[in-house]
Formats: sequence, C-alpha cells, structure tokens
Amino acid sequence: MKTWQILLYGKMFLDFLLQFFNSDNEIRTKAEESISQLLQHDPKSFCTNLFLILQNSTQLPPVVIRFALLLLKKIYKRASIACQSGSDSFSYRLISLEETQNMIPLIISFFGNSSIDIQNESSYLLGQISIYFVLQPLEKSNIELLLLLITN
Repeated sequence: MKTWQILLYGKMFLDFLLQFFNSDNEIRTKAEESISQLLQHDPKSFCTNLFLILQNSTQLPPVVIRFALLLLKKIYKRASIACQSGSDSFSYRLISLEETQNMIPLIISFFGNSSIDIQNESSYLLGQISIYFVLQPLEKSNIELLLLLITN
C-alpha cells in the first residue's frame, strides 16, 4: 500500500471512530456494530489503525485517544485469551510481538498526558500487553526486552 493510501485509509478509520461519539443514535449504533465486527474478525488491521491514531494523537480530541487505548486493551485481552487457548482457530487474534514492541514506548508516553483518564487507560493497556507478552513462548531475553522497553 502506498503512503497516500495508508493516510486516506487512516482518515476514513478516524472518521469511522468519531461516529461512535455522534449524538445521532442510528449513526452511533451502526458504528458500535462495525467496531464489534472489526474487533471480532480483523483485530490485526484494527490494531494497526488504532496505533496510527495514537501516533497522531496531538491532533485529536482526548476522547478519541482514550477510546483507542480502550479498544487496544480489548484487542490484547482477546489475543491473550487466544494464546492461552493454544488453538489455531484463534490465531487471527494474535498481534505480532514486533508491532507490540513498537507500540510500548508510545503507550508509555501517554503516562505524561494531562488527562488522568488517558493516563489510566494507557497503564491498563500496558498491563494487558505485559500479560500478552508473558503468555508468548518467549525466551528469557524477550522478557528482559519487555522490561527494558518499560523502564526506558
């Protein structure tokens, strides 16, 4: 995918998330249903787009940032359950460790946000990511990497 396509898709995704906060009940209900479907059937793409939103958080309302953090926490909760199950049928829920490692410094940066809600959601997300990391068939060096990412 070309850069302009990624940016366009990211903008469409952001518009879609903003519909969740629309005062029109019909629009909001459709957004809720769509988000539920994406969480269920394509968590990897959803995760990538949420990460892009967090990377551009300075241009977004705090409610969107908080919502993105909350949705990522749900994705990692489901991915953790998929790890625990050991079933290949849930493998689509797994998020790559590389993508997860890239996300950790950004999540930690939200600890300094002026909104206590964003601080809380980012800490809850980091906790869920830590659980996901621990459930992976990791070598000791990978767990040390997680600790290093958290402490830097």
